[in-house]
Amino acid sequence: MSKGIQLSEKYGVNPTLTYCPRCGGEGQEIALVGRAIEYECHNCKGRIVGIHPRTCPHCESSQGFTSLGEFDGSGERLPGEICDSCQKEIEQLKKIVEEGGIYWKCANCKNRGVIRKNEFTEMVREHSGIEPPDPVGIEFTKEECPECSKND
Repeated sequence: MSKGIQLSEKYGVNPTLTYCPRCGGEGQEIALVGRAIEYECHNCKGRIVGIHPRTCPHCESSQGFTSLGEFDGSGERLPGEICDSCQKEIEQLKKIVEEGGIYWKCANCKNRGVIRKNEFTEMVREHSGIEPPDPVGIEFTKEECPECSKND
């Protein structure tokens, strides 16, 4: 049985607004974090609230974290549920992949997307041995990424 939320002596249930972790838009809920600890990643200086992390959700580093003490919810939003707009887009992208497209992500800028079915996606699927509707994806380098190449 869950013990529930551990109340903060100073902040009580410590209500905190949330944001969509995918688009950064305003969240649709309030998180009751109670006595949550805030950590800072040694690599990217990103902040994480909750249990002691093993890897950073921002940069995926496991170089370590510094405890910043109890989270005070001082107007800072926390990641919550994915918003309705992002959920709809995720479902649309999934449908494109199920129809023979592929997912892509960039190792450099961390952008993600899908490529609609074409000769390239068919070659990727053939090479990987993964047929639709099963998902498959590729990772681009900075030079190959459609987003990074816009900035060059």
